[in-house]
Amino acid sequence: MIGSARKAALVRVRVLLGMVVLVGGLLSASISLGAGPSNEECFMCHSDKELYKEGPDGKRISLFVDDASFGASVHGKVSCVFCHSDISDLPHKEGGLKKVDCGRCHEEEAGQFADSIHFRASRRGDVFAPVCKDCHGKHDILSHEDPLSRSARANVPNLCGTCHEGIKNEFQMSYHGQLLARGDGRAPGCQDCHYSHKIIQAEGRIHRLAQANRCGGCHKEYYRTFRDTFHGKLTSLGEVAGAKCHDCHSAHSIFPAVDIRSTVHRQNLLSTCRKCHANAPENFVTYMPHADIHDPGKPLLYYANLFMVGLLVLTFGFFGLHTLLWLNRLVWEFVLRKKGDGGGGGDSKS
Repeated sequence: MIGSARKAALVRVRVLLGMVVLVGGLLSASISLGAGPSNEECFMCHSDKELYKEGPDGKRISLFVDDASFGASVHGKVSCVFCHSDISDLPHKEGGLKKVDCGRCHEEEAGQFADSIHFRASRRGDVFAPVCKDCHGKHDILSHEDPLSRSARANVPNLCGTCHEGIKNEFQMSYHGQLLARGDGRAPGCQDCHYSHKIIQAEGRIHRLAQANRCGGCHKEYYRTFRDTFHGKLTSLGEVAGAKCHDCHSAHSIFPAVDIRSTVHRQNLLSTCRKCHANAPENFVTYMPHADIHDPGKPLLYYANLFMVGLLVLTFGFFGLHTLLWLNRLVWEFVLRKKGDGGGGGDSKS
């Protein structure tokens, strides 16, 4: 009886503590929710199209926020003070507000961006370096799956082109750009080659070595034959010097080889090769950069490759066997010498 009474008392205590914790949590939640102004209160001022502040250079910066656009955005249900977390009452201070930290929710994207060339430029104080709001907007952010979003797949070239205008024009004229404009799902956009957030230096080692893999994601057959070439072997070994896809086909002005604008058109091919091979003769272009050495339909290449592979196997096999036999002989000589030394020592003692 005493034991059961203790158990009942313990249960009542636990229930009471649980209620206290629950009530305390609800109270703290209500306090925190009421700690800042509501969205309606914010729009009492920020719906005014004439609301602005003066920038450091005296230029007017609009503080107007369109209520309808914000409501239709991906953040339409989010409280203003969730992002502008240092605003707790109205009227709030006019200057010195903290910058919005998108990484509070978008941790993965923020981590990738922190390793990008754009972030490093921003940290150096480059006023032209883009940050989250420059690409995604401020209060009218739409999902990248929405065709009206500035980060929608078809709109990304125009988005990047706000800074990289010359490259945008080259890309839009190219075969890839024309496919993308027609809505062809196979066409790559800027983010397919440069990523969305982790954008690295285009001429850097990492980007150059990885570019063949990116092109090979679509051009699988050309990628396979490229890997069999001298250029491909250098790339696989981590050498930057070997020609990569964009060295021959260009990075943005890509056209089919039959197009006179293509850098690999037969009339332009020699000048393309001479970018690396300055003294290349006229017959240099007879080299086949994507020859398939595994295709019996090209007997000269196919059997030459078989001969070379066979020669390598026989050579390494012969010298490998020779090395093993020689090693075996050395081991036996060492063992016999040890035995001879041991036996001679025994005779001298006797």
